[in-house]
Order: sequence, then C-alpha cells, then structure tokens
Amino acid sequence: EVHGDERRVVLETSLVFDASLPHYRTTHGVLPRTDPAVALAPPLMWAEALDAMFARLTESGLDMNQLTAVSGSAQQHGSVYLNAESASRLNALDPLRPLAEQVRPVLARQVSPIWMDSSTREQCAEIAAAVGGQRALARHTGSHAFERFTGPQIRKFFQDDPAGYSATYRVHLVSSFLSSLLLGRHSPIDPGDASGMNLMDIRSKSWWMPALEATAPGLLSKLPLIAPSWTVAGTLAPYWRQRYGLPEAKVVVWSGDNPCSLVGVGLVREGRVAVSLGTSDTVFGLMKAPNIPPGGAGHVFGSPTGDYMGLTCFSNGSLARERIRDTFGLTWEDFSRALDATPPGQPHPYFQTRK
Repeated sequence: EVHGDERRVVLETSLVFDASLPHYRTTHGVLPRTDPAVALAPPLMWAEALDAMFARLTESGLDMNQLTAVSGSAQQHGSVYLNAESASRLNALDPLRPLAEQVRPVLARQVSPIWMDSSTREQCAEIAAAVGGQRALARHTGSHAFERFTGPQIRKFFQDDPAGYSATYRVHLVSSFLSSLLLGRHSPIDPGDASGMNLMDIRSKSWWMPALEATAPGLLSKLPLIAPSWTVAGTLAPYWRQRYGLPEAKVVVWSGDNPCSLVGVGLVREGRVAVSLGTSDTVFGLMKAPNIPPGGAGHVFGSPTGDYMGLTCFSNGSLARERIRDTFGLTWEDFSRALDATPPGQPHPYFQTRK
C-alpha cells in the first residue's frame, strides 16, 4: 500500500505445505524419497497453494479493488513440464472449479525436480564436455555445470524418459509456471531466474545455443522467452477475476528467490554483501559486471535491477547446525547464547566438555 512516499505492508500470511496441504504427503515440501540425491515436489501443490493464497487475500478485509499489479518470487532451479494442451487449457480455466484439478491434465511430468536434487553429476559432466569444459560453460552462463541447476535436470529427464520429454511443450521454472497460471497463458522468465539453469548467456541475457544443444534436442522451442524482471506480461486471467472478484491487475514477470532476496535486503549498489543462513548458507552481493570466479566456487546470476548478482552457496547450512543442536540437546536459544559467548573462530567450552 502506498501513501505519498510511504509504503506499508498491509498483510503478511504464510502457508506451510505439509500442514495446509497434507494430501500431497510431503515433508518440508518434498516428496518421500529413498535416494537422498533425488528431491522432487508435486507442481499441483504449488498451484493449489497459489489458489489458497488468493482466497486468503480476498477474505482478509482489504479492498482488493486497489490491486494494481501482482508479481512474486519462487524457489530457484525447480522445473515444471507442461504438454501441448497447456496453452489452450490455461486460457480456459473455469472459475467454478479449483485450479489444481484443471492443471493436472496439462502436466507432461507429474513431479518437479527441485533445488535440493543432486542426482545429475553425470549430466553435468556431459554438458560441460560438450561446450568445451567447465570454464567455457561458466564464462557464458555464469556457473560451472551444477547438479542442482535446471539444464542438467532437463538432460536427465530427456535421457530417462524420452517420451515424456517429447510430450513436453514448455519447460517452466517454478516462477514462470506460477506467473503462467496468473496470466492464463505461458509467461516469460526473467534473467535472474533463467541464470540458474546453465542455459542462459549471462551477458546477452538470451539462451546460449551451445548449452541448449548439449542439454537436449529441440530445447529452444520448449523454453519460455526471457524478459526483463520489470516486464508487464499481461493481466490477471478471468479465472482469478471471476473466482475472487479481483480487478484486471497487471502481472509482472516473476523471478527466483535468490535474485529477489538481493533487492529485498536493499542490495542495489555495489560494495555491500548479505549472508543468509538457511537450508543452504549463502553470501551474495550486487555486481555491475559479470565477474566470473575462475575456480567455480561461486555463481553469477542476473539481478532484478538489470545488473548481476554474485553468490556463493554452502549446501549443508542448517542441516549442520541442526545436527550440532540435537547432538548436544540444545534449544535454538541455547545455541544462540553459545554463539554470543564465543569469540569468532574459537570452540565454545560447552562443546569441548559435552559428550
């Protein structure tokens, strides 16, 4: 909400997949798995969550007639595979029926590999070799071939299920999938999220053909257009206007959670960095030029500002902290107090004496 120069948050709400949508049988939003390297989620769950969130908005008491634009961020690196019926079906969503049941027929693949999936080591090696090595790939796409990135995931799908890949009309990221549901047609993808795929040329912000050809046949025709993060892709589809009484608000291209977190914490100029301690720990900052780390320890993404984002990720962040907490029988408050009382780089006496 905007009053003159003042901007205020008028509503905050959250939905926990496991608790609010238990019929998908996820744990922390991930389907049960026997192979720890494989991490999949049901895209229908995301569609149903989007439906539920708009229901909450309309029940909140806010004057939704003032809604002028909708955008969002979604987890990076997750991919959604839609079939050839998707274009016509998304354009004809019935406002009297729940969204998820109407999305089910347009899925070429019932599950989505997400950022936690690390089962594509072989595909990473194949893609890198095909384009001239890891350094060549990083020089163009901003990153070495990375197991959690979408390009290797697409290649694995093509190799494991060629018929499913052939039936795929559009490969979306989670962000462009959700934006497409709002538009009622296929949405573009922004450079920030597209740069987490090992497929986009980081400088031209267009698909890099050598990477596409190394990933899967005919991939260019299956990918969304790339558009700047501030692009108005269209307006809310009739489904949302009629189901929830919303105005014909603009839909702005969505992005990924990492690029959005960059601008969300105010990093719009060079010289400052942020540290995020989550499931993965990251350190990131804004870059005016795509300075690619030669050793492959970090990544360069697009930024929603039109600039670039440098990011280094440590994949076992909170898992390591949770293990220490549980091993020593601590609460998070105990854990925090131990950190506060310990000089950086020194072991705390508590951890030296406890068994």
